[in-house]
Amino acid sequence: MGWDNAPETWQYWTRQTETKNFKEFSRITAPELPTPQEVIENGDIPQATLGTDSAEKSSVKTYAEIINYSREAMTNDDTERLTITAQAAGRAAARLVGNLAYAVLTDNANMSDGIALFHASHGNLPAAGAAPSTTTMNAIRALMSAQAGPSGEVLNIRPAIMLVPTVLESTAAVLRDATNAQTDDDPLTPGYKAGRFAVVSDGRLNAASSTGWYVIADPRLFSAVDVVTLEGSNGRPVFESFGRFTVDGIAFRIKHDVIALPVDYRTIAKNAGA
Repeated sequence: MGWDNAPETWQYWTRQTETKNFKEFSRITAPELPTPQEVIENGDIPQATLGTDSAEKSSVKTYAEIINYSREAMTNDDTERLTITAQAAGRAAARLVGNLAYAVLTDNANMSDGIALFHASHGNLPAAGAAPSTTTMNAIRALMSAQAGPSGEVLNIRPAIMLVPTVLESTAAVLRDATNAQTDDDPLTPGYKAGRFAVVSDGRLNAASSTGWYVIADPRLFSAVDVVTLEGSNGRPVFESFGRFTVDGIAFRIKHDVIALPVDYRTIAKNAGA
C-alpha cells in the first residue's frame, strides 16, 4: 500500500523497463528505419537496416535499509506499528525512484556523446528561458518535432506531457486547458491528437530553485528517461524479515534494485524558465 499510494509522479513520464542482472546494459537511442522508397515495376526493393545512434549504458544499483522490530513490540502485538512501518518503507522506496528520475533532469549530466542531456547542440534547449505560454510552448514543440533520427529522417515527435515545478502548476494547467479545449480525449492515449498534452508537477523541481519546465513525448511510445529494475521484480522493491542474533527481536529489510538514466534527448526538451 505504501508503494502503490506514494505521492510520486515519476511513473507518469518515465519508461519502466527491466534488465536481467547487475551487468552493464545498453539502451539504444532513436533506432529508426529510413522512410520506404518507391519501387518501380520489376525493380529491386531497396534494403534498409535499423539505424543505430549512440547507446546509453548503465547498470542497476542496490538500495537498502534495515528496520528493527523489538521483542517488546512483538510481545505487545503492536501490529499497527508494523503496518505503519511497512507502508512507510514502501513510500520511501517509491521516493527513492523519484529522486533518481528527477536527478536525471536537474543534474543534466553528459550523455555518451559527451554533451549534456539538455543542450543547444541536442536541439532540446531554447536559447532564451521563459515562463510557460502559448508562444514558448509552440517554440519548444517546434524544436521537438524537428528532431531527426540516425538516418536524417525528421521524427515529428510531439510533447504528450508538460512537466513543471508545483509553483507553475496552475499556469501550466491554464495553458493545457486552452490547448486541449476542443477534445475530451485522454492526453496519455497513444494516437492522441497532436498538440494536446497533460500536465505533471513535482515539488523536487521547486527544490532545485528553478522555474525551468520540460516537455516529454509519450513514454509508452518513446524513451526519454528509463527507470530500469531487475527482471522478475515487476519494478517493485522487496520487503523481507530476518532474525538477528545481536538484537533481541527481528528486523525488516527494504531493498530495491534500480537505476534511472537518460536514453534519448530527442524525446525530451527543457525551457530554463523566466
